Amino acid sequence: MIRRLISAAALTFIVGCSSAEKVDIPPPLEDGGMPQAESTSPVVAPASPVDAVWSYSGAFAPQYWGDLDPSFIMCKEGKHQSPVDLKWQKPTKNNPFTAAYNTTKVSVEDTGNLLRLRPNEGGNVKMRTSVYNLQTVDFHSPSEHSLSGKSFPLEIQFIHKNDKDFYAVVSVFVKSGKANPIADQIIASFPEGKSASKEVTEPLALSSLLPAKMTLYNYAGSLTYPPCSEGVNWVVLNTSIEFSKEQIAAFENRYSKNNRPKQKLNDRSTINY
Repeated sequence: MIRRLISAAALTFIVGCSSAEKVDIPPPLEDGGMPQAESTSPVVAPASPVDAVWSYSGAFAPQYWGDLDPSFIMCKEGKHQSPVDLKWQKPTKNNPFTAAYNTTKVSVEDTGNLLRLRPNEGGNVKMRTSVYNLQTVDFHSPSEHSLSGKSFPLEIQFIHKNDKDFYAVVSVFVKSGKANPIADQIIASFPEGKSASKEVTEPLALSSLLPAKMTLYNYAGSLTYPPCSEGVNWVVLNTSIEFSKEQIAAFENRYSKNNRPKQKLNDRSTINY
């Protein structure tokens, strides 16, 4: 057990079962970039490179993450964790969120735990006064967040970072309906094995993965996989997009049940725009 947790850190972690991919972890909450109720700095895990195995099932499942490595301590001791169940409330006026995603070349990665898009020039989102640049796009099946107890077949998470190294994640729910052409492009580019990647032949219009209506929930949370670091600005869109049943099945056949269980909201509040 570690004796001390620090609140301002740049962490690195793996996203595959044994891959060595390094990703920067956000420092504490940025003043003005998070919900008004979340103005204090959260506690995050200590800074250290890790090569610990984790998974969504068996001996390395979410309930054991906090014991797999000292740097994963926030997975069991964090108080501002994600995902959460979001309850409907009357929307607040003056939605502060805008998105400007590009049509760009993209590679599809299999991290060993999930499918991920890595765009060349992905574009950005703006939340209040902060502009966050798109880094990667992750797919979870079924959804990690829920709306008043309702889950969805897929959740697409757009991972962003601003020039101060603060992170924001935009989540889009996917339900069964009409086929989405961009989903076919992604499916056709699934890599053959784990810890592998493959480039999509044609540029992807990433904005096609967003709904037309941009109502949302905003709250302060964490990464949804180890090291579960806090200080993440979550934007969960209330309106879902559609994939066909066959398209959803293609993602589920690759990875199903790669969703972390819901976490307690504790002293946090959510804002609905």
